[in-house]
This record gives sequence, structure tokens and C-alpha cells, in this order.
Amino acid sequence: MTGYGKCSCTIEDKKFVVEIKSLNSKQLELSLKIPTDFRENEMELRNKITNALERGKVEISIREESQTNEAENRLDKQAIITTVTQLRELCKELNSNLTEQEILSIAMHRIPDITTGSSTIIWNDQQRNLFSKSFEEAIQNLISFRKQEGTALAKDISQRVNYILNLLTEIEPHEKKRLEYTRARIKHNLENFISELNLDQSRLEQEMVYYIEKLDITEEKVRLNNHCNYFLKIMNEEPNPGKKLGFVAQEMGREINTIGSKANDTEIQIRVVNMKDELEKIKEQLNNIL
Repeated sequence: MTGYGKCSCTIEDKKFVVEIKSLNSKQLELSLKIPTDFRENEMELRNKITNALERGKVEISIREESQTNEAENRLDKQAIITTVTQLRELCKELNSNLTEQEILSIAMHRIPDITTGSSTIIWNDQQRNLFSKSFEEAIQNLISFRKQEGTALAKDISQRVNYILNLLTEIEPHEKKRLEYTRARIKHNLENFISELNLDQSRLEQEMVYYIEKLDITEEKVRLNNHCNYFLKIMNEEPNPGKKLGFVAQEMGREINTIGSKANDTEIQIRVVNMKDELEKIKEQLNNIL
């Protein structure tokens, strides 16, 4: 969801620069910083962004740059004096203790169009269309930026999912050794007590099978393999897969945790830890995917 788009256009003696920035967010959050010339167009601009972008914390800034010379763009001293005088009177009425410097600062930064070269444009249809195209171009630049970042993220995430699949295949030989070792250890320990305790051999074998089945991780491995492949399929085929990928990643995490809890083997645990590490990195990346 991170992106940046910029475009500009010139209308009469003013250059308008449009900048759009986007950060991660579960919803679409818009923030507009626009000159007074665009107040009546604010809803239209919001609608354009809403129709083009699905999610993200989006900041839209429209900056006005005068094309006239500095002499025409000098400070409007009379406007400042009038504003400062009015602020002084307001401070007296409210019994406020603002200093002269604070009052001047308010006048300079909070009052719009404080320069004599800043005049309001009377828009015609041609000018509106020109700015509209510029604004839409900035949006498209933002979307292009997002797509480029998305391509890089997709490559990184795919590599991590495939690494989890590779770790899964590495578990299999250790799993066979683990079950054989567990079976032999139980049998060896019980052989010393069977004759003394007069145990039912048939019942004992049933209990051993039940115990070993509880350690079996075949089903978890199959499900994790399916989740990983489904994850890659969603990422490659669906236009806005972010939320769905998050759900699948949660299921991947459940299977990895279950494998870890059943493992009872150092080599398998090492691979489980590496799987968890890769999955956490994937989840962090998913925050930046629509």
C-alpha cells in the first residue's frame, strides 16, 4: 500500500503541484491539504481517490507556486496589520496573554492569501479539465509505484513460502528416524517390566500404537503443504489478495505450531523454528499488500 505520485499543471500565472502519498492502513483514510481555490472541489477530489484506491492512509497535498516575479508576490502589509490589530483586540476581550510575536506568527501562518500575488482563480471548464487530468495522472503515478513495490514484495514472499515448503520436505527423513527411535525406546524400557508385571501383550501393543500415532505429524504436513500452495495461488491469481493471504498465513502458523508441539526431536524443532521465522517475515510483508 506504500506509494507516491506527483504531477503538476499551470493555470494562468500559477503552477499547481499535486503530491499523493500512501502508507499502510486497514481502511482507506484520506487527508487533504489544499489551497482556498480548491475548497469547492474537495468532495470531487475525495471521490476520485476513493474510486481509485481501496486501502491505505493517503495524504493529498496540492501546493500553489506562483509564476509571477517576487515583486508581485510581496507580502500584503496592510492585510497583516489589519489581522494583527484584530487579534490584539480579541486577546483583550478574552483576557489572553499572547505575546506580540505569537500574534504575528498566527497572522502569518494561519491567515490564507497573505501575499499580494495570491489571487483567487475564476475557473473555466478548460482549466478544470486541465487540473482534473493532472490530478488523475498523480493518482496513476501512485498506483504505478504501488504495482512496482507489489512485484518486489510478491517475489520476496514467494521465496519465503517456497523455503517453508523446502523445510517441510527436510522434516520427513528425521520424522522416520524419530518414530523408529521412539518405538525402540518404549519397547526396550517395557521389556524389563513385562515379565515382572504380567502385562497383557496385546493390550500393550495397542497402547504403543496409540502413543506413536499421537506423535505422527503426517496430517499436519499435508495441510501445511496445501496451505502454502494455496497461498501462492491466491497471490498470483487474485487482484487484491491481502486480507485473504492473512487468513491463510494464520492457518499455516497453526500447522507449524502443531508440528513443533509433536516433534520431540531436535532436528525437526530446528526446522520448525526456521519456518516460524519465515512466516513472521511474511506476515510483516502482508501489511503492505492490498
